[in-house]
Amino acid sequence: EACGQTVLPDRSILVGQKLVENAKEKFKWDNFIIADKRAPTSLQKAWFKQNAIKGDITVFTDLFDDGIIDPEAVVDNELGFTVLHYAGYFGYLRFFNLYEKKGANLMPEQGKSPGRTPLHFAAQQGHLDVVKFLTARIEDKNPADDDGYTCLHGASEKGQLNIFKYYKEELNYTDINPGQVSNEE
Repeated sequence: EACGQTVLPDRSILVGQKLVENAKEKFKWDNFIIADKRAPTSLQKAWFKQNAIKGDITVFTDLFDDGIIDPEAVVDNELGFTVLHYAGYFGYLRFFNLYEKKGANLMPEQGKSPGRTPLHFAAQQGHLDVVKFLTARIEDKNPADDDGYTCLHGASEKGQLNIFKYYKEELNYTDINPGQVSNEE
């Protein structure tokens, strides 16, 4: 209480806690432990995917803390996406911060387009904050998937000039093709 008034927790915290409580009840949380944490059931994947798309990080924080799911588990069989692929696509930097704190791989490859990483999707969608976060932590700043498609190819297709400007002015890249090494030193 502050000055005689009850201080309520942040609404997003309450919503996140309610989602976790609902999940515990819906999935019988005690039986929710996945034998192979990289292979959740279809129902669990659908729930993870829904929360990843919505950007609900509270759910994943609790799941990781409780050891219920591997951070690199595929949550979309059709696309081969992990939670971080969705986070890159939608620009959810908070997911990358969480995963980094958990010591998880920040650049898992996509199953359906081998080699496609969250950086590919962040660049393609113009999420500069996520691109900067990831490129600060990886050696290959413009990785190519198995077909030679780079992050800058994706940015080019979508007209993401902010991504090109960052790569050119801050990372000294001049070529969208794979193989160029940054001259950022």
